[in-house]
Amino acid sequence: MGLKSCLIDADRRELFLYPIDKLLKPFLGVRKFATDVCRLTQFFRKTGPSVVQIESMFPWGLIGWLALMLLQCRAKCLVTQHTVDYLTVPFDYFDRLKNKFVSRLCLLACRRIYVRANSHRCYQWLITSGVPEDRVRMVPVNIAGAFKWSYTSPREDDRLKFVSISRYVPMKALDVLIESFRGVVNVHPEAQLDIYGFTRWIEGIGDYRTFLERLVANLQLSGNVVLKGEVDSNLVPDVISQ
Repeated sequence: MGLKSCLIDADRRELFLYPIDKLLKPFLGVRKFATDVCRLTQFFRKTGPSVVQIESMFPWGLIGWLALMLLQCRAKCLVTQHTVDYLTVPFDYFDRLKNKFVSRLCLLACRRIYVRANSHRCYQWLITSGVPEDRVRMVPVNIAGAFKWSYTSPREDDRLKFVSISRYVPMKALDVLIESFRGVVNVHPEAQLDIYGFTRWIEGIGDYRTFLERLVANLQLSGNVVLKGEVDSNLVPDVISQ
C-alpha cells in the first residue's frame, strides 16, 4: 500500500503505566496520557501510516505528535480544531489550554504538524494563541482541499488505499468523503476507500448506510468505495495495515 490513512480513537488503560498517568494528571488534566501515547506508538508501528488525521489538539493532537516523534515517523499529521464540539459547546478543552504547560506543549507540536480550523473564529484564535500561520488552514465544515501534500506515488503493483472507521451518521460527513474521493479516483483510478462502521436510522433519510450506498452508485464509484460495516475494535490495526 503506497499511502495509508488512519483515524485515532482509543479508550483503554495500560496498568503498568498507571503510576506515570497519575503523576502527569495534575499537570495535563487527563487520566491516561502516558498510556495513550504508548498505545498509539504501538499502533503506528504496526500500521505505518503516511497520513494521520486527529480530532482536536488536546489531548489527542499532542498524544499523536508525541507518538510520531517517538517513532521518528515522517507521517503527515493533520489536527482539526473545532469551534464547537458537536455544534453545541465552546472550544473542546478550551479551559485546559489556559494551563501554560499544556499550551507550550501544544505550540511546540504545532511547529511539526498541520492544524485545520473549521471557522474564521477558530482560525483567529489559533493564530492569536501563537500557532505558526503557515501551519494553519481555515477549512469550513464540509469543505475540503485546503491542504496539498506531495507524496511518493505507489508502485505499479500497489493500490492506493484509504480506510475510514466511524459511525454511519451525517455528523461524520461520510457523504463529503465519498464525493471528495471522486477526485482521487480521477487521478488514481485504482484507488480504494473502505468505510467501516455501524449504521443508524436518520430521520428524513432512513438507514444511513443505504443512503451512502446509493451515493456511491450514483457517483459510479462502486469499484472504488466499499462500505464494510462493523469491525471489532481489536482488529482495527489489522484492518489499517492490510
